[in-house]
Amino acid sequence: MTQFNICAVQNDIVWGDPQANFTRIEKLLSICRSKANIIFLPEFFAVGFSFSTGSLSESTSIITMQWMKELASRQKAIVAGSVPVTTEKGIVNRFYWVSSEGKVAWYDKFHLFSMGSENAHLVKGVSKVQVEINGWNFMPQVCYDLRFPVFARNAYSEGKYAYDVLVYTANWPAARAHHWRSLLVARAIENQCFVIGINRTGTDGTGLIHQGDTMVIDFMGNILSGAIGSDPQIVEAVLDYKSLESWRHKFQVAEDWDITSLSGWKKYSLTM
Repeated sequence: MTQFNICAVQNDIVWGDPQANFTRIEKLLSICRSKANIIFLPEFFAVGFSFSTGSLSESTSIITMQWMKELASRQKAIVAGSVPVTTEKGIVNRFYWVSSEGKVAWYDKFHLFSMGSENAHLVKGVSKVQVEINGWNFMPQVCYDLRFPVFARNAYSEGKYAYDVLVYTANWPAARAHHWRSLLVARAIENQCFVIGINRTGTDGTGLIHQGDTMVIDFMGNILSGAIGSDPQIVEAVLDYKSLESWRHKFQVAEDWDITSLSGWKKYSLTM
């Protein structure tokens, strides 16, 4: 598959109300101009980023997973977004990827925002994840992960790259919007990959303001498509593998990268 149609949903999340958020997301998706292969949703898109949602994590994850499967089936697309999930080790911030056939892949957020006491309420993940879809490799990340370039470092060996698309789902605050925009571009350039950043907008239940700035960036740091203003909206883009491959061949900086490997990564394979 040489191209992917991406649809990223920049939503103003209703605090603690999954059904209201599902309705808002579906309304936004109804205006997609093209048939999306993958639909990306913000971090904690069903409930908002609140530690009090921990008590709701088990029921929320069940309700949300059912809705994601139904949406993926209707849209004939993969649906991806993060959800608080109760596990044996505690509550994790789980970035789910759900195929139209109901197959599920996931990544648990590795870097927890200790300055906001996130690490006191959630349990960190244990591995990087590679999601293979129709010949493309995606690396899922969550919000604060964006600040750790070594963790996101692409791997290269004998002409093969660990991933082609780096994806960040987030609830990134407006106060640090410049960091969000700058780091997304940096990750695309340094890893020779597409980068997708999906952020919520609006004011959350704690009064924290989010600017959105959902965007899709190419391997040279160019913004292919981005949100216009901070209103709820969808951001659509086409990812073209031939253009990525051409740039990697033309500018073979990967030959000089610091050595990294895929050891310790969890790998999934999904189809749309």
